[in-house]
Amino acid sequence: MNFKTKHNIYVRAILAWLLFIPIVFMNAAVRELVYKPFIGELPAHQVSTVTGSVAFILLAYFLLRHCIYNTPNDKLLLIGLMWLALTIVFEFGLGIFVTGASWSEMLNNYNIGQGRIWIFFLVIILITPFIIKHFVSAKNKTLAS
Repeated sequence: MNFKTKHNIYVRAILAWLLFIPIVFMNAAVRELVYKPFIGELPAHQVSTVTGSVAFILLAYFLLRHCIYNTPNDKLLLIGLMWLALTIVFEFGLGIFVTGASWSEMLNNYNIGQGRIWIFFLVIILITPFIIKHFVSAKNKTLAS
């Protein structure tokens, strides 16, 4: 892998994360305005966590699929950790400084015992580079057959 390819995957990874921000807000708006009034807060949180996870995987797939096949796993882990760190900083920054949420309110999203599955989204963010590489590898094997 040459410098240009390495650089390209990191630029594309950052672009994927940045492009996901408006999707996050659209996902939240749909949750709050469309289905939360009918199914309640906790199920709405769970649905939006799943839809957000799927949306992130799809977005990242379309941006990284051409440059991820030969990327070593340590680089994929670095991308996943970068996305994870950016997401947590963004989440807490927005929650604490913009919406005025308390630390306990923010940390409540991590309470799996209460059905809060936000941690699932964070795990998905971390492993998305590996998921994409798996799909691209499987597709390449199918095409080679």
